[in-house]
Amino acid sequence: MIETRSRVLEGGYANAEAWIDLAKRAEAVGFTPQTWLIFRQSLEPAYLKDRFPSHPENMPKRRGNGGVETVVVDPEDFSEWPWLFEAGYRAGEATWQALAR
Repeated sequence: MIETRSRVLEGGYANAEAWIDLAKRAEAVGFTPQTWLIFRQSLEPAYLKDRFPSHPENMPKRRGNGGVETVVVDPEDFSEWPWLFEAGYRAGEATWQALAR
């Protein structure tokens, strides 16, 4: 994970082959590697899961990268987030808005 984080912070993609498709899909809706990392971290507070039924933690688990059953975050479900963040919303505010839709 440390190597992946370093690559993302340098503006690159994660080195896991299974993540390349996800990275391309996220980029297609406006995320950069850095903003995807910020967005994913902004989803972590537990109260968001409790407050918003649309939170990915509340969705059925699916096979994610590596074929493991896990919570999957589809970038297309949060396509407004990069634009909100670029417009000046803080990460948490943009996440709140995206989950409230």
